[in-house]
Amino acid sequence: ISAAAGSIGQRGLPALMQTGTAASPRFSVVFGCRKESGVSCLVEFSADLNRWEPSLVEPAHVGEDALIQAFSVPFPTVLSDARPPRFCRVRVADR
Repeated sequence: ISAAAGSIGQRGLPALMQTGTAASPRFSVVFGCRKESGVSCLVEFSADLNRWEPSLVEPAHVGEDALIQAFSVPFPTVLSDARPPRFCRVRVADR
C-alpha cells in the first residue's frame, strides 16, 4: 500500500517506508484496513522472527480512499532485549 498527501495511491500488502537521511534512516510500516470492518490491527516487531513485541506507538492515520484507511507505525530503534528490529507484522483481530 502507498499513501501520500492524505490519499491512497496504491492498495496492496503492507509496505516499508524510509525517511530521514542515508546516514540516519528511519523506517515505518504502512498498512491498510478496510473501513468499517470491525477489526483492530496490532503491529509487532521482531529481531529474529521468534520473539515478537507489540508496537508502543498507536498507528497514525495517513490516508484513505472510498474503501481503505491507511495507517503508519514507526519502527522502534531497539526492542526490549536491546536488539534492533528487523521484521514487522500486522495482526488483525475482531474487536
